Amino acid sequence: VRICMANTTTILDNDNKQLWIRIWGGFLKQLSEKLDQVRLLAGQQLERLLLSTTTTNTALPFGDELRTALQLRTTTTTTTTTNDNNKQPQQHHPTTNWSDAKRTYRLVLQAATTIPQLFDHVISGMVISVGALTKAVQTEAEDALVDWIRVQNNDSSRLERLGQTFLDLFRNYRGKRRVILPLLKTIDILLNKTNRGLLLLDPLLLLPVLNNNDNDATNNNRQTTATSSCYSTQLLDLIQMEIQRSSAGSTDVHRLFAATNVVLGLLRSTTTTTATTNKDDDTQQQQQQQQQ
Repeated sequence: VRICMANTTTILDNDNKQLWIRIWGGFLKQLSEKLDQVRLLAGQQLERLLLSTTTTNTALPFGDELRTALQLRTTTTTTTTTNDNNKQPQQHHPTTNWSDAKRTYRLVLQAATTIPQLFDHVISGMVISVGALTKAVQTEAEDALVDWIRVQNNDSSRLERLGQTFLDLFRNYRGKRRVILPLLKTIDILLNKTNRGLLLLDPLLLLPVLNNNDNDATNNNRQTTATSSCYSTQLLDLIQMEIQRSSAGSTDVHRLFAATNVVLGLLRSTTTTTATTNKDDDTQQQQQQQQQ
């Protein structure tokens, strides 16, 4: 942060948007995670960077959107020297208690909604918190994510983006317990939450998604083909890989149980969804026949 604030002439330009996506994404990921002290420090430095009068913060890519989404406001004091009473640069004082999990998680999800480029960073942090062992933090993270999904439930693109992020986390952290176990717990929790009587993730599970399959993985010149399958099928394939790792070279019983819970939840949910869809189709056909 200090480097960024000291070198405004070299990095604060529109050509460095990708760099700033990584910077903001790193901040928001830390704000989404489980440790109160980490969230507090990350939030204070983020707020300082966005609101400090020593930087041309209006030129920061995505700065205005972040200030609005995180509900930041400027609170500064002006110091003077004892000799000549000349005013010194104003100092910013943080106005948000970023260790407050309930408020912070909701603000961060709001930022992820406002700036889609930061979405994956936020969800990767939220997954760690939803799957955390600390009950207070886990509950606040779960409530924030569930409330966000319920609000977005009519927007299939955002729900699909969430599902794709889950798949990407499985692929990017294969065998990494610190991510995979909380991810499995998060999906298990969401599979059992309801929205207006329907399971929360039902609209996602039957969506077609692009799947990259490697043919002849042992071949150095392997070719990659893209096929389309429903979301639940891809998720099951990735979970199966984790179950195989837990059963073969690992004694990680917790990960094995978490994976099993997700599989059972998927089977229950997709069966219910398919039955409901078939019932709706039959009802529609009966109505059409009656009209004829």
